[in-house]
Amino acid sequence: GFVHVKEIGTKGSIFGLEIEDGELVHADRHGALVIPAGYVGQLEASIQKLLETEQIVLKAAGSDCFDFETFKKAWAEFEEART
Repeated sequence: GFVHVKEIGTKGSIFGLEIEDGELVHADRHGALVIPAGYVGQLEASIQKLLETEQIVLKAAGSDCFDFETFKKAWAEFEEART
C-alpha cells in the first residue's frame, strides 16, 4: 500500500472509525476495528488457538479423499475445538 505519514501521536479517523493515540487497530479487507485495551493481553493465545483450530479444516481439505462428508466432519471438529 501507499503510506504517507502526516502526524504521529494524535487521534484520527479512518473511514469514520475514530482512533485515539495508542489504540491497537486490526484492519483487513473486511473492515477495521479498535481492539479494546482489556483484550490485548489475550491476543497471543487467541491467535494461536485460531491457527491451531483452522488446521483441522485445512488438513482435511488437503487430503486425497476430501469430499463433503469429510468437510462436514472436519467442520464439526473445528467448531468443537474453537469453543
